[in-house]
Amino acid sequence: MSDRRATLELELAADPALLATARLFATAAARAGGCDDDVVEDVRLAVSEACARSMRGATDLERISIEAHVGLTGVGFVVDGPAGTIGDDDIDGLDLVAALFPSAATSADGSRTSVRFDAPAG
Repeated sequence: MSDRRATLELELAADPALLATARLFATAAARAGGCDDDVVEDVRLAVSEACARSMRGATDLERISIEAHVGLTGVGFVVDGPAGTIGDDDIDGLDLVAALFPSAATSADGSRTSVRFDAPAG
């Protein structure tokens, strides 16, 4: 977001027990960016899904980082973590992120995946 006012960062172990922490961080960042309640819930779900996707097949030693770029018109999120694994019967959480936020983009660099999306202020 070009109107960046602050960048909030959280780094955590790839431990599913820490998903609640990621959701709380995302919720607080979205509220700080002036997002409506419906958008805040979508952000919470999108960040949770992106983190959970990275945690599949990851070790507790691997790290996931979440950045929230708070601006005047909303918040830009970046979730970066291990590429994770997905079985044939799994639903790809990244598809859910894209459904919630059409601006979502995914990039892979070796064994890591980054998910980016923008949440508009209300």
